[in-house]
Amino acid sequence: MVERRVRGSGSERAFFYGKKGENGRLESIPVEWTDMAAQDPFVVLSAGQAYFLVEDLLQLSALIESLSTPSP
Repeated sequence: MVERRVRGSGSERAFFYGKKGENGRLESIPVEWTDMAAQDPFVVLSAGQAYFLVEDLLQLSALIESLSTPSP
């Protein structure tokens, strides 16, 4: 059985009993390591897609930098 709790540090943890049967001790891991964490809104909305390619953005950055530097 898994249970969610908030610790004093403010990070959410997933608590569960270890594999030693009924005598297993209570263990915890960060909720982000599980599928219990809320999905990142950016990842959900982007659905793995981007409007621009990294190479194109780098070229645009170089162009803007070249236009903003004064010519001799």
